[in-house]
Amino acid sequence: MVRPFKYMLLGLGAVLIIVSCITGTPKETADQSRDDFIKPVEQYNKTGFQPTAEAAEPIEAKKTINLVIPEGASGSKVAALLFEKGLIDNERDFEKRLMDLKLDRRIIYGVYNIPEEEDMDSIIERITKGST
Repeated sequence: MVRPFKYMLLGLGAVLIIVSCITGTPKETADQSRDDFIKPVEQYNKTGFQPTAEAAEPIEAKKTINLVIPEGASGSKVAALLFEKGLIDNERDFEKRLMDLKLDRRIIYGVYNIPEEEDMDSIIERITKGST
């Protein structure tokens, strides 16, 4: 009972090997895969680099403000520093937000480079997690 099954599998394997040798790899697939890598280079060589209008415009560097929070600074002291640097509009709103989030005692001292357009919650996250 085992022998006929064994010979059937061997025969099937032999047929698969013979068929794959006869048919081989389709030329189109092999050529297409090689062409995909070559075409961009050929197109570049023919046309050269032509920047778009968007790429031609200068990219403005984001202006960052350097903020130094001294060791032991309270929430009100940090709010005053941020207001002085122009990073927040209202000191009291900042202090209230710190207290609402219960982060007024979790401020980490250090030097921070804060983008000028950063919102209040991002600033709070930055100074309470210590990410410069």
